[in-house]
Amino acid sequence: VWNKQSAIVDKLIIPKLSYVNSFDVDPNPLGKKWARQRALKKEDSNHSHGFSERIFMSRQGGGRRKIKNFQEVENKLDEFGFEIYRPENLSTKEEVDLFSQANIIVGVTGSNLAGIMFSTDARVMEIFPHNEYLHVYYTLSNELGFEYMYLTGSGERKESDDGSIHRNIVVDIDELEEHLIELLDK
Repeated sequence: VWNKQSAIVDKLIIPKLSYVNSFDVDPNPLGKKWARQRALKKEDSNHSHGFSERIFMSRQGGGRRKIKNFQEVENKLDEFGFEIYRPENLSTKEEVDLFSQANIIVGVTGSNLAGIMFSTDARVMEIFPHNEYLHVYYTLSNELGFEYMYLTGSGERKESDDGSIHRNIVVDIDELEEHLIELLDK
């Protein structure tokens, strides 16, 4: 049992996530696909949790990149049949099961989307703060053969206690609806 401070493991496998703009790096999805297959086999994922196929990975429980107008976003997601999950409330097995049966994945950029590597056939929509784009999940989605799109919200710059810059996000609900329609029509 992990106490969130230390862990003893027999074997830890972490695939390298190559970045698109890294020089002399050839993105190699084989390591990620291998890790996904091992995790799905190891967890003997039988979808017994009854997770939704349309998931929104929330960051509302974290300290940064929260959606300021979350209630409006939640209402719109509900109209489209999405269930909202918070990764911090899921066990590793539940997270593997959740992502392995999801076919539409939406979430604010961040580690809450890392579980897409356990998906086998998904469409991904990533929500970014205004003018802050990271290509980690774009790269991962492409390497795994998933359709990918993004939506940019607005938000004020906020310096964290550690000196890093993060923004909470206001999502344009009309734009979210347009993106969801496009995502579901593919």
